[in-house]
Amino acid sequence: MKDARLAHTGDKAALTLANRQIGGLEPTDKATAGKNMGKARGQVNQAIAGRQEEPGGGA
Repeated sequence: MKDARLAHTGDKAALTLANRQIGGLEPTDKATAGKNMGKARGQVNQAIAGRQEEPGGGA
């Protein structure tokens, strides 16, 4: 489970790398991109938390 969590939320995960790129966007695009990124990260974290709660999900 730890490997899956790191693959999706770690320093080299696609979401993390994309989040770093938001800073280079135009101000009008930053807000939308930030909201979308927050939503996506929330969904990933929720899915990971759900898997950890399952029997055998591990921590």
